[in-house]
Amino acid sequence: MVYQRKYEWAGYSYSVPAQVVGEHVQAIEERDGEVTKESFLDSARSKSSPVHKLFDWDNKVAGEKWRLQQAKNILSCLRINIVSESHAPIKTRAFINVVQGSYNGRFVSTELAMTKIDTRAGVLTRAQQELLAFKEKYGTLTELSHVIAVIDDYMKEAM
Repeated sequence: MVYQRKYEWAGYSYSVPAQVVGEHVQAIEERDGEVTKESFLDSARSKSSPVHKLFDWDNKVAGEKWRLQQAKNILSCLRINIVSESHAPIKTRAFINVVQGSYNGRFVSTELAMTKIDTRAGVLTRAQQELLAFKEKYGTLTELSHVIAVIDDYMKEAM
């Protein structure tokens, strides 16, 4: 199937276009099989890197820990539109911070995460935990009662 990846920012805009960053991160994943905030940061160190400008390099302003946090934030904000001739565009997170087995704390493309049994299970478990947290946080709002009911129905089926 032929499709095109169109990256965009969600929640925040950065000085480098999302498409440039998404393709750069995808190349890291293709090379290493995954992306960590460390590998993303390392790829940005060279001034010739297309993502170099995303980071604060003055150590008086920002140290290594801050740059790692920046890397995590950037990876978390990246979205992807998958455009295909056969179906409507799909918009989703480009990379997921997977907390499962050997992927603990590593970013993997949503596409890859959902094709591997162990990471898919981890993503679904995390999604269920987030649904329960949403329910706990907003469950008393009558305006969201229909959403809470859907969460309840889904959780009954998932158990």
